[in-house]
Amino acid sequence: AYESAIYALLSNNTAVGLENPALRNWEDGMLLYYHSLIGDTLDQALASHALQQQLIGKRFPFKNSSSLFAGKDISDDNATGPMLLQNGNDNTLKVNETKNLVNDEYIFSTLTKSNFAQVQNEATKPLSLCIASICVGWETVGGIQDFLLEYLGHQLGLDESNESNLDSNTMRFIVHYLLWLTAATATTTNNEEGNSNNFDEENNNNETRNKIMEMREEMLRRYIATLISNAHYDMVALYTSLLSNHENQVQLYVEFMLPLTLERERKMTLGLAMKHDLPTLEIVLGVMERLLLIEEESNTNNNNKQKMVRVTVNSDNNNNSNNNKQSQQFLDVTNADLTKLQSIQWLTFHSDHHVWALSYANKLLRQFLLSKDGNNGSSNTSSKVSECKLLLMQFFPREEILDSVKEFMNEETNMDQTFDDDNEMMMELAQEAILEHTALCLYLESHTCYEQWRTICALSLRERPTTPPSLNYNNASSSHEFTSMIASAGDEISLQNDWRLYNKEVIRLSKKVVTAAKHAGEALMALATFPGGWLNSSSTNSPSKSSAGGADDNDDNLFEQHKEELEQLQKICLPHTIQMLHVVLDGTASFLEKINSSDSTTILGNNQQQENESSNEGSFRPRVWYQRALNLATLVAHDNYNLMDMYSHEQLQSFMTRISNTSTKLLHCTGDTRITFG
Repeated sequence: AYESAIYALLSNNTAVGLENPALRNWEDGMLLYYHSLIGDTLDQALASHALQQQLIGKRFPFKNSSSLFAGKDISDDNATGPMLLQNGNDNTLKVNETKNLVNDEYIFSTLTKSNFAQVQNEATKPLSLCIASICVGWETVGGIQDFLLEYLGHQLGLDESNESNLDSNTMRFIVHYLLWLTAATATTTNNEEGNSNNFDEENNNNETRNKIMEMREEMLRRYIATLISNAHYDMVALYTSLLSNHENQVQLYVEFMLPLTLERERKMTLGLAMKHDLPTLEIVLGVMERLLLIEEESNTNNNNKQKMVRVTVNSDNNNNSNNNKQSQQFLDVTNADLTKLQSIQWLTFHSDHHVWALSYANKLLRQFLLSKDGNNGSSNTSSKVSECKLLLMQFFPREEILDSVKEFMNEETNMDQTFDDDNEMMMELAQEAILEHTALCLYLESHTCYEQWRTICALSLRERPTTPPSLNYNNASSSHEFTSMIASAGDEISLQNDWRLYNKEVIRLSKKVVTAAKHAGEALMALATFPGGWLNSSSTNSPSKSSAGGADDNDDNLFEQHKEELEQLQKICLPHTIQMLHVVLDGTASFLEKINSSDSTTILGNNQQQENESSNEGSFRPRVWYQRALNLATLVAHDNYNLMDMYSHEQLQSFMTRISNTSTKLLHCTGDTRITFG
């Protein structure tokens, strides 16, 4: 059987070959037919060459033999018929057989109608039909269009039948076939456009093309799902970009990226999405929106009970590797807030998104500061302020993003071309985002300085040394009492040394508090006297600049919401800033009074070095700090800063009460009734 098959193959005898049991399948039939086609074509060329050689009477090669059949179709009778007919009827039959082989429909229809069941079954498989249509053309194989549409429609469940369990290799082949088929039908349509007078035929072609597009989209979605399930993440972006529908691209890629947790996977998938021209910004914003929506639904299912999560905060203040445990702090945040904090990382991976990352960071900061747990005018810190600081320390690379945005602005400014609407919008968005971020960070930094001052002040009071015994020799009524005082106090030199150490420790603690008060006062004063007004809404005069959702159509609503949030922040944070500043100034004066209230009442005041420093910002005189606290009344009333407009009636009464208490302390401290304001 194998020898007979070899002879049939070499002799190009398809009929005998298909009768052989060793070649009784569809692939072997394809091999026989195409091998026979190639062999017969070569035989005809050689026979024609030999005939021409005999007619001319010259040995090979003869003149023009190489171009004798150039550009001629073997199926054309005029190409070979006249020459081959001179050699008899056998050659005529050979030409007819070769023409049948060249006829596309002849080969595949013969295999489909084979007498053998195995050949028939394999000829109707999708792989065989796809190969046939690729080989001879979509519209040249009889019945292949309807069959493929019916088969693929069944496999894809488009005919309301059960879904099939295609393996990944078959799915990939069908996807590529449908991609080719879409291009083939589009080319055919373009070639026939304007040449068809049959309206019904044109409608049928459009219907077929729509079915193919529908199957292609569905097959791509299923194959992409297979790639995701098999963790072939590097191929998802490519096949997603082949989807024709923009919304489908965004929706599918969002679903793909949603469960990714590793940073390298997120960077890789976003990079591939950019490489294949997917709408990455819409995808990233879609992922963030879905994450927040999932968390919101979870809270709803739990009857709005907020689940607390403990987050480890790594402080950069201590770089000593031996004290890593001391540099770690823990913060309890709600799971919803943690999701918000983590979501911004999606916008930090690529520089094209950094402008939106900065804008979204501002949005989160505003939301945290305006939350129900936000600042309420008390001197205590807010948990939401802690979330703001956590965002900047651990989840948002602030310096990197700011440098990237500024670089983008410089590049756009240096370009010698007129901005289009998109570039102009991005430039304005970047500029406003930087200004707002600077103002918000200034508030958080001043709040941090205030908290550091409170901590240092409390620790210094606890570390205050014990006052050594005091010996007042002038109060001794007799020499015996004087001798007893010396004896009870011990050695006078040792006592003096104790006082020197005490004075040194008091001065050290006072310097720490005064230095911290200086830093906190400068930061808070910079916020209160911010040029143009802190978060002045007049500077943000363009819609859609307030959030990373600036691409939405409802720009007017976004602008009004942004403006309202800024006004609310001013009315919350500016009075609280003045309150913190008053606490720092008044509290520093009270600290200096407490730590200096000993038998040696002029430890700081009589020290010449401290006297020289009293005129500087780090004064050690309590009355200087009390006076600065009183000057806040002038600051609030000043027209240049419009701070008075930010106070409610209750807040203003509370502020004046604190100023009144400070003035009383100043009277007791100095004994001077002449108090100045300003």
